[in-house]
Amino acid sequence: MASEKRNNVTYDDLYKYRSIWMGIAIVWIIYYHFPHDFITNPLLLKLQLYGYAGVDMFLFASGIGCYYSLSRDCSPLGFMKRRLKRILPSYWFFLIMWSALKLIQNQVDLKAILGNFLGVQYFSSAGIAFNWYIGLLLVFYILAPLLFELLKGVVAPVKYVMLTALMILFTVPFIGDQGLLIAFSRLPVFFIGMCFGKAGVIKRNVSKNDAFLITAAGFLGVVVLYIVDRYFYSHIWETGLAWYVFMLIAPFLCLLISCASDLVSKAGPGRIVLSVFEFFGKYSFELFMAHLFVIDIRAFFVEKGILADGLWTWWSVIIFSVPFALVLGIPGRLIGNNKKI
Repeated sequence: MASEKRNNVTYDDLYKYRSIWMGIAIVWIIYYHFPHDFITNPLLLKLQLYGYAGVDMFLFASGIGCYYSLSRDCSPLGFMKRRLKRILPSYWFFLIMWSALKLIQNQVDLKAILGNFLGVQYFSSAGIAFNWYIGLLLVFYILAPLLFELLKGVVAPVKYVMLTALMILFTVPFIGDQGLLIAFSRLPVFFIGMCFGKAGVIKRNVSKNDAFLITAAGFLGVVVLYIVDRYFYSHIWETGLAWYVFMLIAPFLCLLISCASDLVSKAGPGRIVLSVFEFFGKYSFELFMAHLFVIDIRAFFVEKGILADGLWTWWSVIIFSVPFALVLGIPGRLIGNNKKI
């Protein structure tokens, strides 16, 4: 009996490594924003080109977190307050500095600044937005209570598949509008995250069947990605093929990281590596904002001739992003936020 108990791994057990997923995801995203010119190894270059998948890992993890949060208190207003309390202090603190830089560069007006503070600027055609990810998070937070209610009574696997297909259908009208498709094509992976969140809340065991299906879906996603990349590359952005495929890959990748983390956590060096990624995961939201801001600062100095456009200035993006992220996290720490988003 004891042996059986040890072999029963639940989804909830795997989610304890969620901060590791997010740490790896943010490192992958930062790597993605490095210029391709400095990377000569074909494998490393290909890994960089798919770095946008870090966003899909974030949203898969966020879907899980949203389901857990709603399972404790399903009040839509209470849920929104909790989620906004986690992101807005750091985000608004960051926006003060970002807005100052953009005003110096004559790139924003007060209306656009207001839109960014409210998180809706990306959906406006007037003025620039900091990034599409913030607005998308707010949309998904609004949708999450509805998706939670939708999932509560679902048991049959075919219904999960049908609902996922419905989520994909909701994104079809955005095909052809790359600016919005880059955001809304991520609805399915967020919804799948909520489905996995339900499995964690009910303490469902990871059966051999589950493990096979998740692995098969991941490998199918990789095969589809290869075919799309090789034969349809000129169409992957306008059709969203570059993003849709990661609804299959992201869950497999995240759970694989959990299994690998569980193995390496048993050794001293492994625990050190995990603690580094856990730190990055804890401050992943701040690192996301920080590295984009430092890239902007770098570009500004290069344009003015203050800095040369060399590899060392790109390494400075990493060097300065980490302490800057810690600074951005100060408002959240002052109000006692849990940093797992």
